[in-house]
Amino acid sequence: MRDGREVCNQYISIGRKAYRRRIEIAWERQKGRCCLEGYCPYCPGWLDLEEATFEHEHGRGMGGGRRDDRIVLPDGRWQNGAAHQACNVWKASRHIAYNEDQLERARKNETNSI
Repeated sequence: MRDGREVCNQYISIGRKAYRRRIEIAWERQKGRCCLEGYCPYCPGWLDLEEATFEHEHGRGMGGGRRDDRIVLPDGRWQNGAAHQACNVWKASRHIAYNEDQLERARKNETNSI
């Protein structure tokens, strides 16, 4: 898109494969945990790859108008994630800064381990 967003066209095979690969990469970086763990009240945490869905951290907007399927921004920050279907439905279009929160927790753990 002109504004830098990426949208995978799931109507064609290559678009579906790219979308699925992004789910797999997000799942791997999350170490098999749902990105909404700790936010969704009934999330079990552990997420099987076969159950993982693409979770848009900032929502998709009306008709997908704000949709951005990137999982890493140009500056290296993580965006979006892999989630259970039920957790994804629970979140709906709300913005939850789970990637920023995870980065902050990692920084605190590094500081505490020194």
